[in-house]
Amino acid sequence: MSDETLPTPKIELDKLDGYINAVDIDPTNVVAVAHLAAAYEAHEDWAALSDVLQNWVDIAQSDDERILVLLRLAGVYTNKLGDAAAAHECYQRVLGIDPANPVALATQ
Repeated sequence: MSDETLPTPKIELDKLDGYINAVDIDPTNVVAVAHLAAAYEAHEDWAALSDVLQNWVDIAQSDDERILVLLRLAGVYTNKLGDAAAAHECYQRVLGIDPANPVALATQ
């Protein structure tokens, strides 16, 4: 995985139930979580996307991945859900991992 981008799987919206089932079976399956996140984003189901991204933060395989997911989650909170407090918490978590992260620092 690139240090600068999250995987963006091709989305087949008719497979949403399959992604949900895969994550239910194995919530630590990062590939299934990525597909589910992409499907929810395509459906513009922002609340469900935020739940999936929160799970992804917990199962991220590296700090770089965790930071990228937290920044994406902060964007969902800010731009789609209007939850500035939750976005701020995401940025604080990023700074806890990388105190020099320019994106998170810009929000302070």
